[in-house]
Amino acid sequence: MTRGSTVSLFIDMGDISEVRPASSSAANVNILKNFLALNPSIEFIRMQWLDYSAINRARVATTSFALSLAEKHSPIEMPANLQTVALIDDSLLYEDLDIGHDELWPDWSSLTVCHYCPGHASVMCAVKECSPISGKGYRRCLRSRLAETAKSAKLQHDVDFLFGMEVEFYIMDESNGTPQPAKMVRAPWSTASLNNKYVSVVEEIVRAISNAGIAVRQYHSEGAPGLFEISLEPLPPVEAADSL
Repeated sequence: MTRGSTVSLFIDMGDISEVRPASSSAANVNILKNFLALNPSIEFIRMQWLDYSAINRARVATTSFALSLAEKHSPIEMPANLQTVALIDDSLLYEDLDIGHDELWPDWSSLTVCHYCPGHASVMCAVKECSPISGKGYRRCLRSRLAETAKSAKLQHDVDFLFGMEVEFYIMDESNGTPQPAKMVRAPWSTASLNNKYVSVVEEIVRAISNAGIAVRQYHSEGAPGLFEISLEPLPPVEAADSL
């Protein structure tokens, strides 16, 4: 938090007004047109949302279709309850299937180039539930709830949040037929642990993150063979979640 003092924060989520998509399409159209003018190689835009299994889902739109959505201030319609119906093991909760539909509302300010996939960009979306049974609006949309929490903290307590993400990962070596953590000096944060061929892989990852417009602070080895950490620049809650 940006406050120097410790703040105990209780938020009654039921009393927070919904965070809705912007009512004006003019700004959205300008954002998208300017983005495409600066990135003429973009042909497809991944309309992404995060579900309750922490899986980043996507529908891939052509740029012409994305422009038509922005101009009409329209969402993409999907089957109802996609936030909760699919589990991380790829099974479905059939009892959670619903009649009606959900809506994907792009936040065009979150547009970014997918440097790992030429010709693609991505935009994060809010999910609005329109089913006649659920009718919960944005109440089960993780991104909308996070925005609501941050907004409530600011309005009710004058508190701003910044989140610095730490991404930890193993580099595995399968030259012997079975993947094993890469062999390296077991001394976290030491210069000795950086004297190996794997650091070039970490630096390639750092460059890719930076090329996506996400600021990186530092990287270092961690407390096990093959384990590294990349620390990202702190960002407001929604932007930090999007970057992760």
